[in-house]
Amino acid sequence: MTDSLQKLKQSNKYNVLFYSSWQQPIQTSPISSPTLLKAGGQYGEHHELIGSVGLVADKELRLTLDFWWREFDPVQPHQREQVNPHHLIKAGPEQTEYQISRNFHLRQQQPLKPNQIYYVDSPVLGMLVLLTPSQP
Repeated sequence: MTDSLQKLKQSNKYNVLFYSSWQQPIQTSPISSPTLLKAGGQYGEHHELIGSVGLVADKELRLTLDFWWREFDPVQPHQREQVNPHHLIKAGPEQTEYQISRNFHLRQQQPLKPNQIYYVDSPVLGMLVLLTPSQP
């Protein structure tokens, strides 16, 4: 996966928000305990990318993704009166005010096989996923 990461970073078409690996338990019940992730720029307590990754095994092994990607824009003084005050986010040492200008939801399930790279695609957000079985 590091080769794929380097290629993405070298391209000017993509912005890599998150790269990591972890051990994730596989759930056998319909009620799973997904891993929560936050990534990208941070605006106060808010992140550009927030969501969860889960693995469920019933008839087949499935990846479950539920992510929100948000784009934040600074609020200009002349826009201040047009923005709902409940939608303002203050961030940084100068408490700059931001608003969410774009909000995109990705919810998807993907069958998985071990040791294969999967590309999960949407109009705004893409993910590379590799499932590697852990050794006991």
